[in-house]
Amino acid sequence: MTIACFAYNRSEQKFFEKVASHIDGDLDIIYVNKSRVIVPKAFHAVKETDLEEEIAFKTTFEKILSPSKKHPFISHLHQCYIRTMTNYLFMKYYTILSQKRYDAIMLWSGVTFRQSIATKAAKKVGLKTLFIENGLLPDTIVLDTKGVNYNNAVPRNPDFYRNYDAPEEALPEKLIPRQPKKEEKFAAKEALLPKKYIFIPFQVDYDTQLILHGTWIKDMRQLFHLMTEVLEEVNDRELHLVFKEHPSSLIDYPDLHAAAAEMERVHIINRRSTQDLIEKAEAVVTINSTVGIESLLLKKRVVVLGNAFYAIEGVTKPAKKRETLTQILNTLPAWQPDAALREKFLKYLYFEYLVPGGFDSQKPEHFQKINKIIQKCQTEAPTPLRQSQT
Repeated sequence: MTIACFAYNRSEQKFFEKVASHIDGDLDIIYVNKSRVIVPKAFHAVKETDLEEEIAFKTTFEKILSPSKKHPFISHLHQCYIRTMTNYLFMKYYTILSQKRYDAIMLWSGVTFRQSIATKAAKKVGLKTLFIENGLLPDTIVLDTKGVNYNNAVPRNPDFYRNYDAPEEALPEKLIPRQPKKEEKFAAKEALLPKKYIFIPFQVDYDTQLILHGTWIKDMRQLFHLMTEVLEEVNDRELHLVFKEHPSSLIDYPDLHAAAAEMERVHIINRRSTQDLIEKAEAVVTINSTVGIESLLLKKRVVVLGNAFYAIEGVTKPAKKRETLTQILNTLPAWQPDAALREKFLKYLYFEYLVPGGFDSQKPEHFQKINKIIQKCQTEAPTPLRQSQT
């Protein structure tokens, strides 16, 4: 099987080089940031492909990171630039993939702007797909032929897990902290915690998880105000809220810190480990963060606001509107997840779905699992190119 590995930076290139030296198959590692001469048939292919989702994603992404208003004419020019760049990238990726007889493409995520365009180019050529992402549980990575996060191939039917013959081995109990981009926010003296609280982890406002799958929650400011308003409707007056900013986010929230300082039962605490905040919480409310999976691992009740692959009946509680969220928090003491179902779900993830070992792993089982997934991909039919409905 010949696989085109799209590397967008040096760390991705190094990962593919490591994999290529340990597995069966022909991995062609392509540093895609280089300029290319576009083949004529790419001009026809781009006209036949709907890239409106990618254009909309890039527009939203840039508005979040640069929210200042622009003159309408400048905004129009910028939108034309985004559209032109999107079309050019598609033609470049299509050119790369059509000039050699590849069977599949392997790349990070597949839903961010450039990677999503590459995925559509691959499907237009008729290639199979392999998507890589950070692991959902400690010391793992994801390699999926369908997608990542909400788009992944993890079964959603609770009966699948009830019938799953889970191994006896124990699940990991210690989380791996994420290195913060702004260490000054997270590296000071630990803050005191309230006795009784709901933990709400912030997510990255410009991450695909939020832009594509946040559903009714659009950003962290909306999440903060929603939760603080719902808190006033909860009967338990001893219940507090504890928020923590995402360590990878480049956005600051001075207004939310100021607002929390004025509220007796609302706290933004960055100076505690996420594991500590989960373990001491009554429950965790998340949009669709990996913290939700980690909270299940630590045997906590989890409420899911957005689209998440782990929003499975009996494992977590979905809340798609404010009234449902209020009701869940008001009946929290009476709700307990199905512990046996939760354990089987987590064991399926850890022992069946995920690749053991992180990106730097040299463990034999790491490469054995990658080989197994590639062999599975070889027997699957390519995913048809889905045209956007937007």
